[in-house]
Amino acid sequence: MLEVGIGTGILSMIMLRRGVVDRVVGTDINPRAVACAMDNARQFDLDDQMDIVLADLFPPDYRQSSSTTTIEGGKGFDVVLFNPPWMPGDAPTMFDSAVHDPDRMLLRRFVSQAHRYVNRNGHVYIILSNLGALLGLFEEQDLHAMFEEGNLELVEVYETKSKGSRAAGNPEDDSWHITDGITNARAREVISLYKLSVKKR
Repeated sequence: MLEVGIGTGILSMIMLRRGVVDRVVGTDINPRAVACAMDNARQFDLDDQMDIVLADLFPPDYRQSSSTTTIEGGKGFDVVLFNPPWMPGDAPTMFDSAVHDPDRMLLRRFVSQAHRYVNRNGHVYIILSNLGALLGLFEEQDLHAMFEEGNLELVEVYETKSKGSRAAGNPEDDSWHITDGITNARAREVISLYKLSVKKR
């Protein structure tokens, strides 16, 4: 599995522990995140199953040739996972870039390139919140258009209410008064896992 933007490494480590995958290549553009993920992998005795590298999105050694469906060097991934920043908005610092994706450019770059790193029968998984859509910052159809442009086909969507929405309360309860637009949106927030495949040519 390839996890792009691995952060602390928690998602990959859970999947390794549960036997969902047997090996992980993880990338992150933040050197501190790479160091953190490597340290966590060692602490949980998973460092022999995880290769974590400093990279802007994708590891260069695994890129698929544009003229063939074979991964260079015979390498590719059955699973490519990305948990991108969920909120459109400015990201002047490295810390901000973990939360905000200006004009969704990072997600667009990922979607436009992901098909080059997936094996023929593999899948791309993207974790996204609908919080930005609830705040009117983008629309769901924009996301689907992005998938189309990236040569990706939506297979399935798994959804769950976020912990924030459960903690925010029930907006239909008269005793619960909303005074803040973000709180209102958080009450309706849903986390989605998009499963995508590369379109067959």
